[in-house]
Amino acid sequence: MAIRAEKELNPYFEMIGLLYDSVHSESMEEMWKRSARDRGINPEELAKKIGPVTKKYHAVFQKYMTGRDMEDFEFFFFHEEEEFILFFQSVCGKHPEWFETELKDSQKEEIQLAVIQEISETEKFSESPELEQMIDVLEKAGYGGALGWKFLQLLQSPVEKMRNLSEIIRVNFPAFEKAEGAVEKQLEKLIEDFQKGVEKDYLVAKISGEAAAFPTLVCPGAEIISSAPDSTTAYIGLFVKDIYKMLEKGRNTRKHLLSALKALGDGSKFEILQLLQISPRYNLEIAEKLKLSAPTVSHHMSVLLENGLVDVKKRDGKVYYTLSKEKLSEITEVLTDIFSLRQ
Repeated sequence: MAIRAEKELNPYFEMIGLLYDSVHSESMEEMWKRSARDRGINPEELAKKIGPVTKKYHAVFQKYMTGRDMEDFEFFFFHEEEEFILFFQSVCGKHPEWFETELKDSQKEEIQLAVIQEISETEKFSESPELEQMIDVLEKAGYGGALGWKFLQLLQSPVEKMRNLSEIIRVNFPAFEKAEGAVEKQLEKLIEDFQKGVEKDYLVAKISGEAAAFPTLVCPGAEIISSAPDSTTAYIGLFVKDIYKMLEKGRNTRKHLLSALKALGDGSKFEILQLLQISPRYNLEIAEKLKLSAPTVSHHMSVLLENGLVDVKKRDGKVYYTLSKEKLSEITEVLTDIFSLRQ
C-alpha cells in the first residue's frame, strides 16, 4: 500500500462543505449528536474535543462568506440531502483545474464523465453516456426521486453548473483563507499528527494499492473513501484518531457493548451483515441487493466499521466489505459472561 499523505487541506472540498454548513448549521449540530450516540460516544466529550477548533473555523468563514444570491447557489446548497454535497466535495476535490482555469464548452463530456464515473465507481466509461444510460447508472447507485433529478440537471448542463459553482467558490476564497488562518496553529499540529498515522491508523491503510489521503477539517470525524477502478482518494477528518481513542477507551465497557448491539438491532445493518456472511461485497452491490441508496449504505458501513463488525479490503479496483466473525464471537463471549450462560 502506497499512501500519499497530503500536507494541506483541499480548498475545494473544504469550501463546498463550509458553504453547505453555512446554510444547515443547526442540522449539522444535530447530526454530530446523533453520530456520537450511534457510536456509543458521549456527545459532550466529543463536542469538547472537536468543538473549539471547528466552531471557530466555521464562524470565521460564515462571517466573511458571500454569494447567497448568486446563480445556482440554491441548487448546490439549499437542500437537505447531505449525500449530494458530499458527492460534490469528492468529485470537485479531484478536479481543481475546473476552478483554476476558465471552463470551456468543449469540456462538457469531461465533466459528465467525471461525475458519472464517481457515481458508478466500478464501470469504466470511455465516452459520455446517453440520457437513458445516465438514468440507469443513477438508479443502480440508489439516486432516485428529487436527488436523481438534481444529478440529471447537472449532467444535462454540466459546464454551466460548474461555471456557476466555480464563481461561488472564487468569491468565497478570501473567506476560506481567513477561516484557515484563524486556526492555523491548531491546524498545523493536527496535520502533523495526521501524516504520522495515515499509513496505519485509518481505514484507507487497509486498502491495497495506491491512494491519496487528504486531511479535512470541514468533516472532522469522517473517513470518506472514493475508490474508482484505477484510483483511491480519501478525505480523513483531523479528529478521527481522537474518535478512535474514545471508542477504544470504551471498547470493553458496557457502553461499547450497547453500541455494537444497537448496530446489530438496526434492521438494515443486520441485513448487511447477513449479506456479508455469504460473501464479501462492495458498496453498490449491497445497495442494489437491499434496495438502499449508496450513501445510505455508506452511513451504515461507517457505523459497522467503527464497531468492528465489518472490515474492508480492496480487490480489482473495488472496496469490499467483509464480515468480522471474530468481533461477533467476542460479543457473544461477553454476553455469555455477563449473563452467566456457561454450563
